[in-house]
Amino acid sequence: MKAKKQDTLRPLVKGQLWKMDSSYIYIVELGKRLISYKMMRQQKQRAVRTQVASINSLNIYLRDNQAELVNQKPPSGQLALRRRPSRTPRPAKLKAPSSATR
Repeated sequence: MKAKKQDTLRPLVKGQLWKMDSSYIYIVELGKRLISYKMMRQQKQRAVRTQVASINSLNIYLRDNQAELVNQKPPSGQLALRRRPSRTPRPAKLKAPSSATR
């Protein structure tokens, strides 16, 4: 029994860069049904018009053109961010009791 060739791609995520034979696709935004992407000839090219398509049609296009994922942006929950140490509130300065004469 032959194993089935996996025909599905990884889920599309904002920030991914896909490589095809002669071009790249950069995922700009991902909505519920639509996706914004840039199609570039070179990997570092940024002055490119942003295009919009349905997520399903872009998945089919990437599958048919045998696109390979160049970089995978990790989900935002898994980013290892360097955080500044939290500032502890300084204790309030106590005012010296006023020397009132009685």
